[in-house]
Amino acid sequence: MQLLPVTMVKEFVWCAAIPWIIHNYGIEPPLTPSMKQGIDFQKSLSRNNVVEELGLEPPIEYQVYVEDRELGICGVIDILAGSKRKKIVEVKAFRRNIRKCEHFKMQLYTYALIAYRKRMPVEKAILLLEKNKYEFTITKEKLDQAKKTVEKLWKTIQSPEPPKIQQDEKKCEYCRYKRICPIYVV
Repeated sequence: MQLLPVTMVKEFVWCAAIPWIIHNYGIEPPLTPSMKQGIDFQKSLSRNNVVEELGLEPPIEYQVYVEDRELGICGVIDILAGSKRKKIVEVKAFRRNIRKCEHFKMQLYTYALIAYRKRMPVEKAILLLEKNKYEFTITKEKLDQAKKTVEKLWKTIQSPEPPKIQQDEKKCEYCRYKRICPIYVV
């Protein structure tokens, strides 16, 4: 079975057309300058400073690959910490309004779901937006929500028709896919 990266879940929550385009057109545009900056930011982080600032308990693992073949999803957790009750951390380079970050939260919940199903119970998930820390308690409801989102993602990308959605024009304005998007209307 093909495995989808967890980043597709993030994209799906942002706009369901994006993973449909990637899957059905078989393309993905090059990284944007801000995406490249984000990658550079992650590489430049002093791991010890981040661990200390977040109050993470050892053992600490970085860039932890996880997959769930049954759900058909895989990804890399930025930071996994703790021995029995784990904490996961997703690091983003730029500060954002947390009220507009549902896609990042679902990315975190999906990582927690995969870890949980691999017998690594995650108690807390931390979203680090530049230097702003947001901590979420992982509940059964959040894990169920993540599972349902993954299932909807699979159903959407396997459809021959693009998802029927109406997107905010401001979102579409900056989208890397708008030139080929079957939903975007000029």
